[in-house]
Amino acid sequence: MTAFFASRTNRDVLDYNTSTNTFTTINYKPFDIVLGIKVYPFGINARRWFPKSGTKNNTNKLLIKRGDHAVNRISFIAGLSVSQKQLRNYFLGTGYEIVPGLGVNLGVNFYSTPSYNIQANRLISKKEIFKPALFWGISLDPVVLIKAITITKF
Repeated sequence: MTAFFASRTNRDVLDYNTSTNTFTTINYKPFDIVLGIKVYPFGINARRWFPKSGTKNNTNKLLIKRGDHAVNRISFIAGLSVSQKQLRNYFLGTGYEIVPGLGVNLGVNFYSTPSYNIQANRLISKKEIFKPALFWGISLDPVVLIKAITITKF
């Protein structure tokens, strides 16, 4: 998945240099590459595996099992950043598959930032905290990604 952040979302991190007693600001990029999982709570979109032809009873129950309803395209996502601060940048959200293998996502990114306790110009303690930021994203299933790569090979 590729995650994009709203222009108003500020994901700045302060870094403290103990030798000069100064702070510097590190800015995250406004996009991120995320590796994660999708869970379909209302059934997976199984149209890819079970063809519609040959079914005698085209009932509502059968269509839900096959994934032909809009509710079957809703997913929950969880992932980690692979391009910025790996293992310290978490993504949680929900998604909707526009077509099988291609979805749009909306959620919250929890990114790590240090918190400093400074007294009398001396660093007393430092701890890591997680701050939230909203994101929207585009997700590709691995099968679609692999097919796109193999099509472009000569």
